[in-house]
Amino acid sequence: MTGDKLKTCIIFLCIFFFAAGCDQYTKRKILVFIFPPLGKEKKAVIIQEGVEMPSQIKEKKAVEQLTHFIHGPKAQNQCSQCHESSGSLSFRKTDTQGGAIPLLGDVAGRLVMPLSELCQDCHTSKSQETAYRRQLWLHGPSAQGECILCHQPHQSEHQYLLVKKNSVELCTGCHAKGLMRESESHKTGDECISCHNPHLGKDSLLLKKDYNEQF
Repeated sequence: MTGDKLKTCIIFLCIFFFAAGCDQYTKRKILVFIFPPLGKEKKAVIIQEGVEMPSQIKEKKAVEQLTHFIHGPKAQNQCSQCHESSGSLSFRKTDTQGGAIPLLGDVAGRLVMPLSELCQDCHTSKSQETAYRRQLWLHGPSAQGECILCHQPHQSEHQYLLVKKNSVELCTGCHAKGLMRESESHKTGDECISCHNPHLGKDSLLLKKDYNEQF
């Protein structure tokens, strides 16, 4: 064995014994540094080890991490506030062919009371009783207890668990723009809730200047 080859072997043996004494993550970083993988394999190792990621991967992860607003009972795993639960078999899910899949365990089932009463059982300030007591008008969905026309019951990407991203998109789903009273605010597309209460008010227009609903 020539002198150069001997030196090379000694260097590799030193690196090997040094790496052997390190934890698995440091060891792998050393080996990856000496023998870098090619192409996609290299990216996979970098992501796994938590080293600085390429900018395009960071952007993709940022898009995937969407903000969600979660209803209080769901966030606390208190499904029983709204749902009955069953310790027996459940057939509420289906497979890709449409067949029922039996599930064992405590499964959220039907509502504990009719939907028209459920939300207002906790959100009493939006209830028919509160409106009657304060001599206020109720918005149609609130009066009928149809809260899910405007709100998601579990979680949403939008504040207040709205089904749309803003009040303009939400309200014009029922209140067609062409049928609204002519006003500058309606022409400029201002937020509906900047002038109107969403649930109740002093008259049928639910104007905030007459009664400012508290959330």
